[in-house]
Amino acid sequence: MKHILIIEDDPASATLMGAYMKEANYPFAIADGAHYALEKIKEDSPDLIFLDLGLPDMDGLELLKKIKTLSPHSEVHILTGHESSNMAVECLNAGAKNYLLKPVTPERLYVCIENAFERIDLNRQLAELKGQKTEDQSFYGLVGRSSIIRPLYKAIENVSNIPENVLIFGENGAGRTLVAQAIHKASSRGAEPFIKQNCTAFTNGQPKEALLSLIKETGQGTLFLHNIDHLAPNAQADLFILLEDELDARVICSCSTHPLEAVKIGALREDLYYRINILPIDIPALRARAQDIQLLARYFLERESEAAQKGYQNFDSTTLQVFADYHWPGNVRELENMVKAIVHMQPDGDIVTSSMLPAHMAELNITEDVDATEPSAGLAIFADTVIPMRDLEKMAINHALETHNGNVQKAALELKISPATLYRKKPQS
Repeated sequence: MKHILIIEDDPASATLMGAYMKEANYPFAIADGAHYALEKIKEDSPDLIFLDLGLPDMDGLELLKKIKTLSPHSEVHILTGHESSNMAVECLNAGAKNYLLKPVTPERLYVCIENAFERIDLNRQLAELKGQKTEDQSFYGLVGRSSIIRPLYKAIENVSNIPENVLIFGENGAGRTLVAQAIHKASSRGAEPFIKQNCTAFTNGQPKEALLSLIKETGQGTLFLHNIDHLAPNAQADLFILLEDELDARVICSCSTHPLEAVKIGALREDLYYRINILPIDIPALRARAQDIQLLARYFLERESEAAQKGYQNFDSTTLQVFADYHWPGNVRELENMVKAIVHMQPDGDIVTSSMLPAHMAELNITEDVDATEPSAGLAIFADTVIPMRDLEKMAINHALETHNGNVQKAALELKISPATLYRKKPQS
């Protein structure tokens, strides 16, 4: 859990800052002087520091330099009651990230904290990748460091050397083929062939002979039957019989829908389902692993820029915000293809801007004035008229804030967006 240190000698300001932190459930500590603050930094190495420049026992700029030497990873935000452009420049040059004038509103403070935490998470993820060889930058070809994706890595390791059938399912574009390849590479069969067969390409002619041919070609490697629910019924029956025998090849299957739903609608034979679903692996959708979106985007950007011999190195903040707000129906494949198209179709540059995004994504960055008259939830549900998306969004935000008595942290959690995004989108009073 990330930790915040407030260095503030004024009791009233310290109490107010502490109240804001408690309201949002941020773990924090307060130091009322420079020397005590340096001791706390040595003990706890906080992620985020709010530093008041007007301390009695040390010049604020001097303390800032000591902090950056002692804990270079800590992000420092300056608090001051006096606006001075020269001092702001000096602090920023000395390593401060931001310069806030007191009194700081809770809205401004929370946005500052959430943005800082997002940067801290991303920097840590990127630090894990930097300096490593290209082949080591991912888990057997899968990129991600979020708490949502780690259990998938563990599941891959667990099933890799178990000689039983695996059934992989998840939304289109989530990476079912990559997961199958990762299981193969992590297993003792890694040096043997990995054969992929998309079941939509099977003909109804002689499915048993075709399956036997694939098994023979695979040898002691891995046969990956992709979209098993698209396999013709007679071929599914033949596969069931073949899997009853002991095979040299390992068989991994994937389903394009949830397997139980595929059984329910008759796309997957129930007996075959129970035969191949010994070790099930459910891949999370990209929108469920929000922490990985920027990491994946930068990974694809670096890879495609190198392939195209272009200089793109990063995305601007607006583009990253659009990525965070977008639903990603096509999952990782959609993100990969979008980055690839930008790099290869746009003129050379170093920063990807929101103007380069596809139209349906760029529209997420458009802000419009909202009518003073708000549509009610009843109209949205029962009226024959269509309610504009921007009005529905406003209704959802207002309802979440009212439900949680204005608590932005709780409202954002329920809306499944970051507090910073909620502050940006919520109606201004």
